[in-house]
Amino acid sequence: MAQMGRRLRWVREALGVNQTDMARMVGVTQTAWSLYERGKRWPDQFAAVRLMAKLKVTREYLLTGDLTGIDRELAIRLAAQHPELVAPSRTAPRKGKPLI
Repeated sequence: MAQMGRRLRWVREALGVNQTDMARMVGVTQTAWSLYERGKRWPDQFAAVRLMAKLKVTREYLLTGDLTGIDRELAIRLAAQHPELVAPSRTAPRKGKPLI
């Protein structure tokens, strides 16, 4: 849960809002949001779905940090601030080896 909380904090920071505004945005109290970010509590299944929809993130992002399928602008901000979220690219050829 601590990793998911950290990823929620990263989303909030990427959006440039404080905990109170983020909580208001997703429809929870500031205390609840703070507990989510600290990994002390997790929303129930209905609140989690609402939270993901409002933040435009996926379940996979929350669980693993995978940026696939989340809002493009948000993904760019998250990748810029947290390069560890970006999977290594396989587009550049390795020295002396073809891409195939």
